[in-house]
Amino acid sequence: MNEMQVYKKLEQHPHILRMYHSGMTKEGLPYFATEIVQPVGYDLDKLKNQYKFAGLSVPLHLMARIINQLADALNHMHSESLIHRDLKIQNVLVNEDYHAKHGHLRSLRHN
Repeated sequence: MNEMQVYKKLEQHPHILRMYHSGMTKEGLPYFATEIVQPVGYDLDKLKNQYKFAGLSVPLHLMARIINQLADALNHMHSESLIHRDLKIQNVLVNEDYHAKHGHLRSLRHN
C-alpha cells in the first residue's frame, strides 16, 4: 500500500516509473500496473556488465547523463518529502534510448 501511495505522489516524472493503475484483489491484496521499460529487465547493472563483457567501460558521457537523470528523480522525491533508503544499480532501469527510470519505490519513506 505504501508503494502505491508513493507512486501516486510521484507520478508524471520522466525518470520515475509510472503507475497506470492500482487497486485491490477480491482477497484484499493490493496490486498495481506500471509502465514497461524496454528492453524488459535491463537495469544499470546489466548495462555495466554489457560494456565489461566487451572489454570496455561505460562511456563517461553516458554515465554522466544517467547520474544526472537519477539526481533529478531524487530531487523530485525530496521535494515531495520522500527519502530513498535503498538506492542501488539494480533499482535503476535503462530503456533502449539509455534513459534512466527509477523503478523500486518500496524503500521510500516520508521525512
